[in-house]
Amino acid sequence: MNCILEAGNGDLWFATHHNGVCRYDGKSVINVTEESGLKGTEVWDLYQDRAGNIRFPVEHAGLYRYDGESFTNFGVEQGLDSPAVQCTYQDRVGRVWAGGYLGLYRLEGRSFVVVSRDGPW
Repeated sequence: MNCILEAGNGDLWFATHHNGVCRYDGKSVINVTEESGLKGTEVWDLYQDRAGNIRFPVEHAGLYRYDGESFTNFGVEQGLDSPAVQCTYQDRVGRVWAGGYLGLYRLEGRSFVVVSRDGPW
């Protein structure tokens, strides 16, 4: 087990090392894996943003956002080229950040930008 999150609606989410993401809704456990549309099974982190979206990185597959109905993947095509994103955070002005093996990224619209000492901040 890599991370546990209690969502605003009371669901419990579990990030696992080899079995994707699991969600317990108070009645049953739903296992979200490759069969459910995820690419990969190694999940490091769970984060719920202010809009209620659940965000989590999957090793070698980028970052996923679950909006309560469907999953959206942010990967290399969206500028997130680190194979190992390990944490996600939303700052006080609403910007989503992702950090991992190859550095720090920030979501700008529908794409991530690399953040370095020189910016963009």
